[in-house]
Amino acid sequence: MIKNRITESMANVVLRQMGAVEIRNISAFVNKVKFRLDEHTNVTYIYEVKENETIYLTRVRPYSLYLGDCADEQELVEKIERDYILFRIAHETPYFDKYLKILREMQNLTNVMEDLFMQKETAEADLDAIDRKLQELYARVNELSSNSDLDMEEERKRQERELLGFELPER
Repeated sequence: MIKNRITESMANVVLRQMGAVEIRNISAFVNKVKFRLDEHTNVTYIYEVKENETIYLTRVRPYSLYLGDCADEQELVEKIERDYILFRIAHETPYFDKYLKILREMQNLTNVMEDLFMQKETAEADLDAIDRKLQELYARVNELSSNSDLDMEEERKRQERELLGFELPER
C-alpha cells in the first residue's frame, strides 16, 4: 500500500517512464496522470489514496470511467498500463473518433436521465419504452462484440509481451 509520499512518488516515476506527459499532485493524495495519444487526444487518470490506504482509480479523459480500487502502487501501475495500452491500440483503429463520440453521447445520456429522474415525474410506460430501447442497444453491441475480428485484449497481451518481454499477471 502507498504509506507515504515517497512511495507515491515512486509510482509516479514508473508512470512517467511509461510515457505520462503530466502528473500533477492536486492535493495531498490526489494525483493526475496524463498520456498523449496524439496532439488532440490525451488519456488522463486520477488516482486518490484514501486514509485506509485504498487507491481509487478513474480514467477521466477522453471519457470518464471508474477503473476500480488498487491495493498498492504496483496494482495501480498495472491497471493504468493495461488501460493505456488498450487505448493506444484502439487509437489506431479507423473509427476511434466515432467510438469516442458515441461514448461521450452515452455519458451525456446518463446525465440527461439523471436530470429526468431527479427533477421530473415520468410515466412508467415511458420508462419501459426507454428500457426496451436500451435492451435493443445492448443486444446490438453484444452482437458486434462477438462478431469482431480483432480482440483488443489479445492485441494488448501481444504488445505487452513485445514491449516487456513477458505478460503481466491477471488481477
